[in-house]
Amino acid sequence: PARSLAQTVEDISHGEYTKRAKVYGNDELAGLAVALNQLLDERISVLATADKEHKILNKSVMGLLHAVSELSDRKLFARATVTEDATGPLADAINQFAEDTGDVLKQVQDISDVVATSSEEVNQHAESVNEIAVLEQMEAKQTAEELNSVVQNLEQIAEATLYMNQVADATTSSTEAASKSVSHSLESIQDIREHTQETGKRIKRLGERSQEITHIVEIINSISERTTILALNASMQAAAAGEAGKGFSVVAEEIQRLAENSRESTSQISALIRNIQIETNEAIRTMDQTIEQVISGSKLAETAEKQMQEAQKTTFSLISKVDQIFQASQQQAERGRVLQKRAKQIVKATLETGKRLRAQSELTVSMKDYTQQLLKSVKIFHLAP
Repeated sequence: PARSLAQTVEDISHGEYTKRAKVYGNDELAGLAVALNQLLDERISVLATADKEHKILNKSVMGLLHAVSELSDRKLFARATVTEDATGPLADAINQFAEDTGDVLKQVQDISDVVATSSEEVNQHAESVNEIAVLEQMEAKQTAEELNSVVQNLEQIAEATLYMNQVADATTSSTEAASKSVSHSLESIQDIREHTQETGKRIKRLGERSQEITHIVEIINSISERTTILALNASMQAAAAGEAGKGFSVVAEEIQRLAENSRESTSQISALIRNIQIETNEAIRTMDQTIEQVISGSKLAETAEKQMQEAQKTTFSLISKVDQIFQASQQQAERGRVLQKRAKQIVKATLETGKRLRAQSELTVSMKDYTQQLLKSVKIFHLAP
């Protein structure tokens, strides 16, 4: 019996767990054999249970390793099998982690898609706004240039109106001086007219006096003819008287010679008077023409004076209008300068806006790039089989 127990123990030590001690009886060796056999049975049962549990655990671990391997391959849809053994909580935690990570990455992917789309729209909108800003900048710059041209034109108009105002003032002064000159000329013409009329009257009176002189000359001529006849008669009487009439004959001859001289003088006087009358009549006719011309000139002078007065009134009105235009052009020029300043501010603002829009566009492009990189990073994870 002892040798049988020893052999059984040796066999068991070599892994033959099916061996049993074959010792029978009621002695201590038999009891030891029974106890050994019971121990072996319990050991085999424990080992079988442990082996079964080991196999189950090993299978669970392999399942976990497979799930972790798929997760390591970025297959976030992979799930570990949850068992009742010790790996169950770990598998459940891994599954929960994978699910939460998948949800987060899905949200990140969705948000990235939205951000990418929004970034594209924002970029397009920024480009459109930038184009509009460039157009507005060009229009504002063109407006500033046009306003500059308008301001220059208004300043030129102001200078021109100022010059026109000065010219109008000078014209007014000249017109006023001309009006005064015309008034003085009209007064002088009136004086000339009066003097001419008075001279004409005097020449007419001179003609009348020459007529009287002609009448007197005719009387003298008649007297001289009668004196000649008397002297001739006296000479004849003296000749008839002889020596006694010589002295009287001399006197008669002297009287006859005086009568002849008187007749010659009266003839010369008559010729002079006729010439005077002719020249007087010519002078009267010339004076009449002069008076008519003076009257016509006075009428023209009066008309010129009225026209000068009208021109002066028109010039005063023109000065007023030109001054109003000058004031208005100055105001418009000032407003134009204000608008020009504002246009420059607008150009500056549009430049700054364009600069900020370009910066925003660059940021949008950068954000789009980052979003695409994020999407690229997220898409390496497989969220669905």
